[in-house]
Amino acid sequence: MNRSLRLIPGVFALVLFTRADQAGNTRRDPEPDQDVTAPICYTNQLLVLSGRDGVAAVLLSARTKEQIDYLFRFLPKSEKKEVLGNGSVFEKYRRVPGADPSDSILVDEGGQLHVKAGPIAVRWSQCDRNWGWVYYKPESVRVHIARAEDFDKLDLQRFMEKPQR
Repeated sequence: MNRSLRLIPGVFALVLFTRADQAGNTRRDPEPDQDVTAPICYTNQLLVLSGRDGVAAVLLSARTKEQIDYLFRFLPKSEKKEVLGNGSVFEKYRRVPGADPSDSILVDEGGQLHVKAGPIAVRWSQCDRNWGWVYYKPESVRVHIARAEDFDKLDLQRFMEKPQR
């Protein structure tokens, strides 16, 4: 595939973020106790999640507009054998009136909002069929992006947390 065509999803996301900022939304760094937010494109990216227990490669794909399935490879820190698995995430909300008549509050009614790969988990939300968001605390999990086509061959050991000296 033409290299410039592969850049289109990233450019599209950048345009969306820029337009949101130009619309009057003030972006600022999150407070230390707040989650960091990152976009994820389902069509050509995979997540690499690393934490104190190991490393996971997570490949998300849209099953329907409402549900995203994922495959994962998890390499525990203390073992050499990978664990393979899968899961699904979806949102299920009910709107209730807010204090202001023009506002509404979303109430979670049992959605599955966490991508889990072994003991590592990040919170997720849907944007549309092609991309969504992950939320995490960098103090406990690091999030890396890699090419989706590398899911089977990515060397997870390279992302393993090294002992402090």
